[in-house]
Amino acid sequence: MKGIKPIKKELSASVGASFWLNNVLESMPCSTPRFLQRHQGRDLWDVFNEMMHDPHIQSAFRSRRAGVAGRAWEVVTAENSTHARKVADFTKETLSLIPNFEHTLAHLLKAIPYGHSVAEIMWRIDKDGIRVDAARTRRPERFLLEADGRLKLVEQDTGQARELPVRKFICHRHEPQDDVPYSTPLLLSIYWPWYFKKHAQSFWMVLAEKFGIPSVIGRYPSHFTDADVRSLVAALTNLQQDSVAAVPQDTEVELENVQMSEKGSFFRELLDFMNAEISKTVLGGTLTQEVGKVGSYAAARTHQEVRQEIVASDARLLQTTINSTLVRWITDFNYGPDVPAPHFVIDYLPARGTPEFAQTLKTLSEMGYKVPEHFIAETFGLPEGEKKNT
Repeated sequence: MKGIKPIKKELSASVGASFWLNNVLESMPCSTPRFLQRHQGRDLWDVFNEMMHDPHIQSAFRSRRAGVAGRAWEVVTAENSTHARKVADFTKETLSLIPNFEHTLAHLLKAIPYGHSVAEIMWRIDKDGIRVDAARTRRPERFLLEADGRLKLVEQDTGQARELPVRKFICHRHEPQDDVPYSTPLLLSIYWPWYFKKHAQSFWMVLAEKFGIPSVIGRYPSHFTDADVRSLVAALTNLQQDSVAAVPQDTEVELENVQMSEKGSFFRELLDFMNAEISKTVLGGTLTQEVGKVGSYAAARTHQEVRQEIVASDARLLQTTINSTLVRWITDFNYGPDVPAPHFVIDYLPARGTPEFAQTLKTLSEMGYKVPEHFIAETFGLPEGEKKNT
């Protein structure tokens, strides 16, 4: 159809442990010998995966992805014509029939922490046109990005980078730059807070183990032999673990309680600070810090505005990727590369009926856009024609 045929064969089927070339690692930030030594030879992707298992980091990125992945989407025409509406309707139907399409969108948003994300498109030729049979998500570390933006697959057996056909793989990049093939993973920006937090937790556990349980002190007379001392130590150890011990009559046993509240508060404050730095980087701010500065209402409003700006930015970047790849390819295969492709649009505005949505309508009205009265009444549950005059 239209002289362009899709690649239906699967080219990047799942494999075992990923093979990551040294020169690939060297092209990424933080890929210094000191970094490898610090993490016992593990490469950047292994460290990234460990970071994503941190509960606070995982929660922050899940919250950020949810701000876009759960939104409604639409396909709008490229121009006002019957043919353009036909192309848009076919494209929307094709996208709607992709199994777990929302899951694919959520996966592509993993470019935020990892820098880039990849999905392979499995094409299917039907009687009425070429459609998408499935979109299969892939691990980002299996792919290379060349300086010109071309995507390559790293072979599992040889470690060589293989050329990939066009109109086959979607590659979403987080805040891409034309002169840098790899977008900077947001995980790199929170690397040091995570690293310090990780070791602070380890030291805190040592402190809890050392001072959380009272120390047992045994005093013995001078005539004790080495064997007697060893027996006493064994008895005291049993006392500390099981609260039961048998000791000689002429020995003294004391429990020494150590106040660790001040020591523990230091680690708690350090962990809270590192978590706050992570939240500011991923979500744009921490409501707790803002409340102390400007008050709860103003802080909540500012926090929501920043959050909405991030959601809008993430949604627009994802729209650009889907429009320049999947939507464009569906149009190419079914109508030809010269036909204007429709536009995939994510509804990233605040939920209807909320104060944030009301503020958005107010801003649009001030810009000259006329919002129909029936729409306002329906959105906020107001009777039509009863708007209060001021």
